[in-house]
Amino acid sequence: MPPRSRAVPRQRVLVVNDDGIDAPGLRAVVVALASRFDVHVCAPAVEKSASSHAISIHAPVSAEPRVVPGAARAFACGGGATPADCAMLALDVLFADDGDARAFDVVVSGVNRGENCGRHVVYSGTVAAAREGAMRADAVGVAVSLDSYARDASYDHAAATCARIVEAILLGEDDGATLRALRGKTLNVNVPATARECRQTCATAVGASCTRARWVSVPDPAGVVAKHAKGHEKRKRRASVTVEAVEAPRKDASVDGELEPTPSTRNIKGWRAGTRWFRNRPGSITRDGTVGTDRCALDAGFVSVSLLETAGGGTRLGG
Repeated sequence: MPPRSRAVPRQRVLVVNDDGIDAPGLRAVVVALASRFDVHVCAPAVEKSASSHAISIHAPVSAEPRVVPGAARAFACGGGATPADCAMLALDVLFADDGDARAFDVVVSGVNRGENCGRHVVYSGTVAAAREGAMRADAVGVAVSLDSYARDASYDHAAATCARIVEAILLGEDDGATLRALRGKTLNVNVPATARECRQTCATAVGASCTRARWVSVPDPAGVVAKHAKGHEKRKRRASVTVEAVEAPRKDASVDGELEPTPSTRNIKGWRAGTRWFRNRPGSITRDGTVGTDRCALDAGFVSVSLLETAGGGTRLGG
């Protein structure tokens, strides 16, 4: 009687994102991957879009176990945790002490709500989380974004596209050549808004498309004025000066608040004393229509896949 072959454990895939652990794009990709892989999830507790590759070094972050359908284990990270924080914490701590020696050879980020073409790769928390995984674990990062901001958008076809890419990397019949070639690198995948718009997958270059910034003036956020006034009163009580001295105008200001010219202000017309508040409300998009770029391919209905290099790619960090 021939000896029984031992079952080969399924490979593990880490899923992160920047839209938050409850985002439909993340839920869809976990289900799509779970049929072939052991999926582990670590994502921000709330949306952290456009966080770029910021990490938390001045404040603690939290990790709360959560249930995500299809995932073997999942954590939601709070305390301001960024997408890159989530990837780092998952690889270094949360899934490093579970007694499972299998490495994460692929780190998936997404599916993001909205595309990440062109210069958006610089600002994107989705791309950053995938890159952190590629850099820190010498894995293949796969950032996946859907070209739609609709609240009722379906992510199923984007999730299925991602699953096929991960299967080609980990289960392809090439003796691991694809995995070896892509280690330490990130694939930035952008998928058309609907399944009927999708054509074949196309290798692309990162173009110059980008959303224009539109800064608008906004009121002082609630509580800021009150907090400042309270602190000012405390300082007044501590100071050994008269009320008149505290409330006296600055030496470089006139009665109406207009600053007297100084080396830093004399060339600014209309300069007035006081703090202003602004908000960056995204404006129109500058589209790079150059043939071969990500945005051009996406507009033509192709699934765009761009290869992004990673700083220090090819070296596993964290021991």
